[in-house]
Amino acid sequence: MPSIIVLDLTLTGVLLLLFIGYVGFHVFNHRWIKAHGTDVGALITEVRRDNIAHQTCTLIASWTDPRTGRRWTFKGFRLDLGYQAGQLIGIRLDPRHPSRYLMQA
Repeated sequence: MPSIIVLDLTLTGVLLLLFIGYVGFHVFNHRWIKAHGTDVGALITEVRRDNIAHQTCTLIASWTDPRTGRRWTFKGFRLDLGYQAGQLIGIRLDPRHPSRYLMQA
């Protein structure tokens, strides 16, 4: 019986460490992009509104890198502040890896 308790405590500890590592990794990336990222303006191409609470929406925006000509698509969940397709929204992205980004308000 004590071995089951030890196993449970070990598994709980491992899961807790994995969760703390996951959150820490995302906090580190968020801070790094805020400090070292490049600001660009992306064009909102689609707004998907939440049908239940009508307080949140999903924004899909695109930006074309002028150096390479490659088009990047960004997706973010925001409070619904009346966003419309065709508006510009600020994106802060990692210049070496544009797939890592923050959608700004």
